[in-house]
Amino acid sequence: MREADGLRGDVWDDYRFVLAVHRAGTVSAAARRLGVDHATVIRRIDRLERRLSEKLFHRRASGYTATQAGLALVATADAIESAIIHGEAAIGRSGSQLVGTVRIGAPDGFGSTFLAPRLAGLVERHPAIARALRCAKLAEEETTREWVMNIGCRSAVERVAHLLCELHERLRAVGWATRAGYDLALTQQDLADTTGLSNVHVNRVLRQLRLMRLVEVGGRRVDILDLPGLQAVAEFQADYLRPATG
Repeated sequence: MREADGLRGDVWDDYRFVLAVHRAGTVSAAARRLGVDHATVIRRIDRLERRLSEKLFHRRASGYTATQAGLALVATADAIESAIIHGEAAIGRSGSQLVGTVRIGAPDGFGSTFLAPRLAGLVERHPAIARALRCAKLAEEETTREWVMNIGCRSAVERVAHLLCELHERLRAVGWATRAGYDLALTQQDLADTTGLSNVHVNRVLRQLRLMRLVEVGGRRVDILDLPGLQAVAEFQADYLRPATG
């Protein structure tokens, strides 16, 4: 990919369109997020591809997926966006209050002996963070209960369908999935290990779900043909991923 001579304002504007399409998965969804019509999105992507002499997206009926060059540009655009956000936050930091979701990953021993005592003062000063931590803990507990039921009570078809629904819901929440589907960076063996099934059994289940015209899985991509139908087979309710704190 050719490098531009500096970052002009119009170049960053085109980068925003690439980032929005990658996150939304379709031109129409990206257009809604950006507040423009879909023709404008297509025109901006085409213009940037001509400027860079690179194809940035594969155009498919189910949506747009980034090429290798597209992924490289997305990474750059994401870094620029983060720098802008952090810069604005630094400028307006005086007198501001911390809000949002905090995600902390740590081994149990380290978390309980080192992190927990040090978080007390932080959550006391910033109640929004305390609420976010409670929500994260509740979501973890609810997910554990759901997966105990998934492995212990559901059939093979229901297990795999439930996993595909949960992945869709999690990725959709962060803009990495659309109603039509999502990219899946997991192998069939990964699906088998997660659902407690054999590789051969998962292969049969995926074929059955495809014959039921619910979902197609292949080529590191999940194309959802009938989302309500897939959720019905899985008995999937997304509430456990967003538990209420009461």
